[in-house]
Amino acid sequence: MPAPGPFEVLWFPDQPDEIHLVTGDPTFTDANGERPGLWITFSRNPKSANWHPFYWNRCVRALRTASLDHPDEIEEHNRRLDKRGRHIADWNKVHGTDD
Repeated sequence: MPAPGPFEVLWFPDQPDEIHLVTGDPTFTDANGERPGLWITFSRNPKSANWHPFYWNRCVRALRTASLDHPDEIEEHNRRLDKRGRHIADWNKVHGTDD
């Protein structure tokens, strides 16, 4: 049996901190068997619950391979919450925020 899919990688320049992995495959439905598809978001912002530098970079490479607009890859770090403090501080310095 083939794996579910296909999946698309989407990135929108007006939402530069997010990349989306999307499928309309009917294998993935809500609890009622309706609304087919799956939409997963990866963020390059360490303050986001969706922060996943490894998957971010995989999606960037997929976009680049397909010759589509794409953001830059980011440095890959441990995602554990107890390790994020330094990465958030670095993010805040670069993006001029303190929260």
